[in-house]
Amino acid sequence: MYRKLIHSYEQQLQTVKATSTFLSNIRLLIVVIGIGLGLYLYSIHAYVLCIFILLSILIAFIITAAKHAAVLQQLKYTAALKEINEQSLRRLSSEWKESKDTGEEYQDDEHLFSGDLDLFGRSSLFQWINTTNTFLGRELLKQSLLTPLRNITELQVRQKAIMELGQKLNWRQKFQAEGKIVFEKAQNPASLFAWSTCPSIFNNPWTVWIIVFSPFITIASLVASILISSISYWIPFILFFVQGTVLLIKSKKTYEPIHTIDTHKQPIQMYSQLLALFEKEKFESVYLKRLQQSLKNASKVPAYKQLQKLEIIADMISFRRSQFYLPFNILTLWDFQCILALEYWKSKFGKHLSNTLHVIGEVESLCSFAVIGHDHPQWVLPSFTENKLCLKAKALGHPLIPSNLRVCNDLYLTEKIPIGLITGSNMSGKSTFLRSLGINLILAYTGAPVCAQEFHCSFMEIYTSMRTKDNLEKNISSFYAELLRIKAIIDAAKKGKPVFFLLDEIFKGTNSGDRHIGAKTLIKHLYKARALGLVSTHDLELGALGMEPEKTVENYHFEEYYKNEQIYFDYTLRRGISSSLNALYLMKQIGIEIP
Repeated sequence: MYRKLIHSYEQQLQTVKATSTFLSNIRLLIVVIGIGLGLYLYSIHAYVLCIFILLSILIAFIITAAKHAAVLQQLKYTAALKEINEQSLRRLSSEWKESKDTGEEYQDDEHLFSGDLDLFGRSSLFQWINTTNTFLGRELLKQSLLTPLRNITELQVRQKAIMELGQKLNWRQKFQAEGKIVFEKAQNPASLFAWSTCPSIFNNPWTVWIIVFSPFITIASLVASILISSISYWIPFILFFVQGTVLLIKSKKTYEPIHTIDTHKQPIQMYSQLLALFEKEKFESVYLKRLQQSLKNASKVPAYKQLQKLEIIADMISFRRSQFYLPFNILTLWDFQCILALEYWKSKFGKHLSNTLHVIGEVESLCSFAVIGHDHPQWVLPSFTENKLCLKAKALGHPLIPSNLRVCNDLYLTEKIPIGLITGSNMSGKSTFLRSLGINLILAYTGAPVCAQEFHCSFMEIYTSMRTKDNLEKNISSFYAELLRIKAIIDAAKKGKPVFFLLDEIFKGTNSGDRHIGAKTLIKHLYKARALGLVSTHDLELGALGMEPEKTVENYHFEEYYKNEQIYFDYTLRRGISSSLNALYLMKQIGIEIP
């Protein structure tokens, strides 16, 4: 599918480029013909014909330039669609890791699970699924990953919305392309929101009337002084001076709103186009209809038309870049006219602006999750229970590992035996399996499909302890950081919170004796608190917990095999305790002699 679309857009690009080159040449030809004819007619004193020809040439040039501008816009749009499909193709292989937007700024080592589960940064879930372009789209995608839903009704309506968007490939790509044309770097709309709710500058009705009619009086006096000799030129000069002085006095107040709208001119244009796409589309899912409904307000003006009106005012403001702007501004009080237009818009639509742009961001976030279902139709939508703690997964795999390398496994955890203890040698797949489970649980709580044939779970708060690090700034060692994380897990479980934990190689920062006693004690604490989760370890003796009368854990393991003096891993989860170790073999493989 993506390859066909890339080929189609490549052909369209060639056609549009040819049209652009043709129109560019036509523009040049019109200019050359215009100058040549103008000079010739002027030289033979055919002034009337000269003016007529020049006006005709000017009109032809403006029409051609407008068509050329539209073609150039089409060129950007088609190039964006082609790039989107190329990114989609890369997402199906390991090449997606080359994407520039990794969400690295969202990394937080102190978060309960995001660092351990690779939610942000290079080779992260965010980097893999992100198709957002706006600042709010990225923020809402981040929030969806960091604060998963725990309401079965809301999750089910989100699931339907995400699956519906997954089926609307062409619409999603158009929506993404519109944003991609402008949002090379996502612009924070905070200043726009602040302006939309700030008090008006001109509150007095008399002030408004003076601003509107003063330019007419000044211009009329100027024209009169030119046409009627008895009227002194000092009258328009004084009026001109007064208007310039007033503009200068009020410049501090007018600068901020004008500057705010001017810096957001292009985003405003794209927001209106994104809204038009969303508001005009017919959706079946309740959640998307609810978002569309939230855009409607008492003004009864569609949200995209509201933004189009603001876009027109932004175009008025952009005239400030003209070299003739200073005298024109003083003569017409143009800055004040723009402020009046902005305040009128703000009075009618300003209070809806924040919600409007957040809806765009939410749709972008949903579209990112929708990519998963479209690209992996064999993945399943999870089901949920609000009663007992449980997690059941069949053919569970890591979403970020390509399908040709991915190994899937089954897991079943319930309140009866809530803890799985995973043993196995180095590099056998313990940590990857823990992350597979955690990242799929995150996806489940966002309403997205998960990498499994079956997935059923209860609502739990996720805690992990996998990559604890030294914190020199706070004088905390990695071992103490791990203790703090584990204490947080135990405290949450003791308070009765539904806890799901993933502990990788617990207490690796201490000696084997302390590690064994500490791990055994911790597992019994978590068992009594009825927390659900997995513990991976090299300590095979911990497997005895699964053989006690009160069975505390269910034992699982990964193993390796050897062939032609080479070590191989099948990454298959098996029941029971591991019976193999490979540390000495791996040391020998890299050249360390073992006596």
